[in-house]
Amino acid sequence: MTPKFLSFIGAVALWVSIAHPIASAAAKPYNPDKAPETAREPVPTLSLMLAGGALSVCSSMNPKYCTADIHFPDKAKTRHLYELSEQSLSRFQVTPAWARLNVDTQRALLAALGSADRALLDIEALHDRLGPLGNTLNDASYFALLDTLEWVQLTQEGEPKTEQVRLEQGKNAQGASHFAAFVSRAARQVGHQPPKIGIVTASARDPFEAASFYQQAFTQAGAIAQWLPLDSALQQAWGYGNREAGCKELATLGENYQGYHDRQRVYPTLWDKYNQVCLNPEGLLRTLAALDGLFLSGGDQSLTLSAWLGADGQPSAALKLIKERFANGELIIGGTSAGTAVMASGAMITGGTSQGALDFGVVAAPPVSERCEELGCEALNPADTLTYRPGGGLGLYPFGVTDTHFSERDRQIRLVLLQDISQTGLGVGVDENTALWLSKDGQYGVIEGEGGVWFSEPAAKGQTPDPQKAQIHQSTAHSHIIHYLPHGTRLTLTRDNIRAEGTQEELQKVSCDGFTAAWLPSQGFTLRHLVDSQCHPQGYYQSLGLEHSTEMSSDKATH
Repeated sequence: MTPKFLSFIGAVALWVSIAHPIASAAAKPYNPDKAPETAREPVPTLSLMLAGGALSVCSSMNPKYCTADIHFPDKAKTRHLYELSEQSLSRFQVTPAWARLNVDTQRALLAALGSADRALLDIEALHDRLGPLGNTLNDASYFALLDTLEWVQLTQEGEPKTEQVRLEQGKNAQGASHFAAFVSRAARQVGHQPPKIGIVTASARDPFEAASFYQQAFTQAGAIAQWLPLDSALQQAWGYGNREAGCKELATLGENYQGYHDRQRVYPTLWDKYNQVCLNPEGLLRTLAALDGLFLSGGDQSLTLSAWLGADGQPSAALKLIKERFANGELIIGGTSAGTAVMASGAMITGGTSQGALDFGVVAAPPVSERCEELGCEALNPADTLTYRPGGGLGLYPFGVTDTHFSERDRQIRLVLLQDISQTGLGVGVDENTALWLSKDGQYGVIEGEGGVWFSEPAAKGQTPDPQKAQIHQSTAHSHIIHYLPHGTRLTLTRDNIRAEGTQEELQKVSCDGFTAAWLPSQGFTLRHLVDSQCHPQGYYQSLGLEHSTEMSSDKATH
């Protein structure tokens, strides 16, 4: 399914007849140093990057993004491997997760995985060995099994293999251009080359795994890149009265708060750095004070947020510092996927789907794990229930909810329903391999990438709407103005609305008559074509009305 997710009724011939000469503006990588002259007018500095995830970067672990002639050296890690041996199984058997399994499950696991001969398996082969038994394991047991069985792959010289990045050898140049744009803007803002970029991978259950990937990507984009070992376990360790005592518990805290196991064996060098930061948090603050850019990786936004909150749940010294430097124009900040979702204000999505929001409601609760979403684990709420955190995330996007992987996963309805329940402002949904760049106050923006960005203006309640938009705002209890805009669009934003100031390439417009969207539910929601609505053959649109009944968002909501 394409990122546009649109179908058209009654106007197919018109669309086809005018679309063939037009090349999508989103197909061309955006270079901020080669912007059209109209974009060179004085504008606010762009300091916040909201990327929608799935940045298409060529690497040894993702060769599908590479050109056909790519060759990786011996030090390249190409897949995860898991060792079945008496030694590896013994590592699993000393974990707390093993101790919590019942005896029958323990015996079944040993029967499935035990063997007189040592074996190395990839993840698919390991799942085959586990069979249905693997689906009965809870998250703690499943990931403890994977982590303790993980085999440390070494080169002929005995050095650990790592994922190798080839930024300039990707099939889709847009992936590399996002990293280049971040580095370019960081250098431009601080006035020197190369800029110093810090990378936080705390969104991942295993924050050590992606450290090498991001460090290589930003280095190849022209930065001095540094991985920062900051995560939820570290914040918990710092909450101990005795710092050294807390740091001695890092491995246990990592299991309990982050969900990883046995990382000191798999990543000994990174673990040493992690432990050093634990013992010297002042050094981390000095590093953050010297950065020109800070980038947050993808994964789970709840984990991301926990990395920046103290053990008491309050903003940490590190968070206060980066927010102060961001507000002063001394630091640019970006994120992808969960690193974008965590930027929200007022409410932060933690999990769920659009259909889950319709079926089970909107619940202020921690997320169900991604694995449980796939397997349908027993949980307090059904796996695809829309869950959120009241109060938002880091709050760097000042107006409301931020969402990612947007068109690809039909997330329009979940964003609108949470926007209504939380009474937050302008909602933003960013497609994959696409970024919305904003000024530090959020009031000016530019869209870059191969997809688009979706905006939902908040439902008007007791407001005096724009006369041209009155027909939508007066019709139902929940009525929004929505926009789906492409690469190159320049924007002025407020809490309640946006104004598109033009695109890098003008898109041809067609009538919105007969225009509908595949993500629109069959009941309860209606699209309205307004006086100022505009529709485009590429699937983008401006100023459409979206109505839905009050019951759809509030009757099922739990607070």
